[in-house]
Amino acid sequence: MGLQDSGFANAELTADTEELVDQLISAEQNDAIWEYIPGLTALSIAAVVYEMHRRLLRGEISRDEFIWMTAKATGKSAARVLVLTSLLSIPFISFITALALIANILSQTSFIGRVNAYIERKRAVIDAVKKFQLAAHSEKLIIEGALKSAHLQREIIASLEGKSEEATNIYWKEYRRTLAGLDERGSTRDKIRLSYNDPSEYIPPEHHDGQVEDSIRAKINELEGGRLQLFAKARVAMNDAGLSASFIGFIKDTLDKQQAEALIFKINGDSEYIKRP
Repeated sequence: MGLQDSGFANAELTADTEELVDQLISAEQNDAIWEYIPGLTALSIAAVVYEMHRRLLRGEISRDEFIWMTAKATGKSAARVLVLTSLLSIPFISFITALALIANILSQTSFIGRVNAYIERKRAVIDAVKKFQLAAHSEKLIIEGALKSAHLQREIIASLEGKSEEATNIYWKEYRRTLAGLDERGSTRDKIRLSYNDPSEYIPPEHHDGQVEDSIRAKINELEGGRLQLFAKARVAMNDAGLSASFIGFIKDTLDKQQAEALIFKINGDSEYIKRP
């Protein structure tokens, strides 16, 4: 497992460890000897933990004593000690294998350490991009809603083709009455208004951790790619005489005037509107 040879035979290591554990068990909790144990090599500490577990199984020390002494010897939390306990409970595990596994967990490059570091990096990425991601999601809902509304309106108009003038007038009269009812209640339309903020304003600054920075830029680029595709669809609608009025109307009904104008200008503007980090 990448561990260097200790230079001791199994019997010698076992004897030395048993003597040390005897001293630890007889020592008081505030004895100075405890301060030196975490400074030993990972392999030596692993041997101490293994021997302590043997004493636990033989009933020479209690579970609470085992947890306290192991935590003190390893410098690890009680939760980490429980991980070691589970490892030592694997049936038919040999002495050397147990030492190697424990030493690996105790080392700074252990699997648990790598997992914890990975989780911390993922959390840092999430924290860095969450404002950008939220703004991009709101932008997506508005544009997709406008596109669906515009296409639905065109389908309705198409369905009225060939109908009598009277039937067409009845439909539009009911449509205008519905809108008038919404206007009279005022607040009903206000409730569906969304807030729009340009996601490009929330591109995070460079992160000090290179791996986190790479992940942040990859996520931002992924989100920007989705925005570019969505804006391309929106520009098609803006340039379609049968969709443009309904598309713009939905955005104006969904956002306040200033935000609606800003989004429409952005959609209809340069394709390279997104600020690059």
